Amino acid sequence: MYNVDIVKKEMIRMNTGYAGYSRSVRSLMAIENYIVPLSQINKSLIEELGNELNYDLSKIKVAQFKKYVEINASREWHHTSTYFNKTDHYDLGSIFEDKDINIVINEINSIVIEKKELANEYHIVEITETLWEGRYKNYKTKKEYIRICYLKKDDRFAYDLNENKKYDITANKNKISKYLSKKELTQDIKELIKNNNLKLVNFIEKEVK
Repeated sequence: MYNVDIVKKEMIRMNTGYAGYSRSVRSLMAIENYIVPLSQINKSLIEELGNELNYDLSKIKVAQFKKYVEINASREWHHTSTYFNKTDHYDLGSIFEDKDINIVINEINSIVIEKKELANEYHIVEITETLWEGRYKNYKTKKEYIRICYLKKDDRFAYDLNENKKYDITANKNKISKYLSKKELTQDIKELIKNNNLKLVNFIEKEVK
């Protein structure tokens, strides 16, 4: 009996239509032309698109832009992941094709994002947990542990992706040591995200002001 996962990975390795293990060559080419999955839309990508259009898009909010793209942009699908998932890619340039750019921007800014939708957004963070360990009070050793967690917007608790634990980020012993970027989401982390019933499309990067 063949191991299905091993067979699939071997097919990918041999398949020249795949770029590594994460996505097909066609997907990669589409992304280079601003035809992207919703999960890849972030502040820096919007600003980069604005530079291509010679227009300042830096004040557009990511959630509103993403919602507008989901409703109005033309789309195509490409294979991604080791399981050949069919993932929708949205043509960001298509939303500007038939309308004046100022009209599009006004329409984007007028979109109302429900609080429920915002509540689904989350960061992936590294939490440094500091513990004092030892049998005797005066002879304890300070140890630090790195936990990979998801943190929903405006929540005081970060939830461990690997274990059924949560960490109060307002407590002195728990500190956010890092916000992970989209590029830092390894395949293993993406699988953990899925296992925690989170949608990758709701992942947001920390915006640096």
